[in-house]
Amino acid sequence: MHLRVKAMLERGHQVTLLLLAHTFEAKFNDCPGLALHTLDHRGSDLNPSTYRDLASIIRITRPDCLFVPLKRDWWVASACAHWLGVPNTVLYLGIQRRLKANLKYQLIFQRFKSQLLVNSQALQQAAADTLPWLNDTNTHVIYNGFNLPARQPDDKPLKRQLGLSNDQLLIGCAGRLSHQKGYDLLPAILDRLPEHVHIAIAGQGEQETRLRQQFEASGLGHRLHLLGNQADMAGFYRSLDLFLLCSRNEGMANVLNEAMSYGLAVVSTDAPGSAELLGLNHASPQRWFDESSFQVGDYGLLTPIGAPEALANALNALISGQHHFPVDLQRQKIQDHHSLTGMMDLTERLFFPAATATDAPQTHRPEPRA
Repeated sequence: MHLRVKAMLERGHQVTLLLLAHTFEAKFNDCPGLALHTLDHRGSDLNPSTYRDLASIIRITRPDCLFVPLKRDWWVASACAHWLGVPNTVLYLGIQRRLKANLKYQLIFQRFKSQLLVNSQALQQAAADTLPWLNDTNTHVIYNGFNLPARQPDDKPLKRQLGLSNDQLLIGCAGRLSHQKGYDLLPAILDRLPEHVHIAIAGQGEQETRLRQQFEASGLGHRLHLLGNQADMAGFYRSLDLFLLCSRNEGMANVLNEAMSYGLAVVSTDAPGSAELLGLNHASPQRWFDESSFQVGDYGLLTPIGAPEALANALNALISGQHHFPVDLQRQKIQDHHSLTGMMDLTERLFFPAATATDAPQTHRPEPRA
C-alpha cells in the first residue's frame, strides 16, 4: 500500500488515504502531498455510521478509483462506491483467505461491479474456483514490484555480528513470527543440515517467546538466531548464503522476491504464489508424492507445505552444489517480471482505465484521484 501511494503521488495523482487512527500513520510520513484521513473506530457492517463515515470522505474527495486493501472492508466500500457513483472500485487480496459463494459476494462483483486485484495467479485461480462471479474481466494479477538493489561488495555484516566465520553457512528467513510462517519447523530442518549451517530470522511477532523456548529446548539454539526487526535489511540479505521460505500460507511472499533480487538461491514451500515465482506450473493438480521430495524450478526449489524433511533435503541439495542458481539469473527474473515500475504501470491502467487507454485521443494525461 505504501509503495503504491508513494508512486501514485510521484506520478502526479491526487491520493487520499483513510486509516484507523493510531495504526500506520507514521509509515506515510515520506509521502508529501498525501491527504490523510483517520477514523477513531470502524463500526460493524450493520452500523449505519460505518457507511456514513466512508460516504462523507467519498463525497469530499470524489475519487476516480477507490482502492480497498482489506477484505473486511470490501462490502462497505463496494456498497458506498456504488451508491455514490465512484467510477472504479478495486478490492485487493494479498494472501489466500476463505471466501464464501454467498449473496454478499454476488452483489459485490455482479451488482456493484467491483474489480479484484491479486498478487499471484495462484490466488486468482483459488478465488475463481470459489466465487463463480469472478472471471478474466474482473480479476487481475499484478505482481508486487521491487527496485533491483545495486550490486554490492561481497560483505557479510551479519556474519560478523553473529561471530560466524566465512566457512560457516548462514540461511536466512524473514517475516512476522507467526504460525503462518512455519518457523516452528526450523529445529527439525536444521537437525538434518550440516553442523556448520546456521539459520537467522529477521522479524518480530506474537510467537517470539514460544519460538525462543522451542529453539533452546531443541539443543540447536546456538545455531538458530532470532534477530528481531532489522533496520538494515540490505545488510541482512547480503550476509546470507541461501534463503528459506517455510510458510504455510502466502499470496506471493515479498521476502522471496527480495531475496532473489539480491541474487540468492532460494527454497520455498508450495505456499500460494511460490510455484509461479520459481518457474513451476502452479496449477499442477498432483504435484507431490511424499513429504521428503522437492521439485526443481527455473529459479529455485519447491517443497510441500509443512514438510521439514523435504525442506532440509532441498537445502542440502543447494549446499552440496547438486543444484545451482546463478546470481544474475535470480536478479534478472525480478528485473524482468517483478519491477516496481512494471507494477505501477499496470496499477495505473487498472485504477484509471479511461485515462490510460492507448486509443484515447488525448493530448495529455489528466490527473485522476485515487
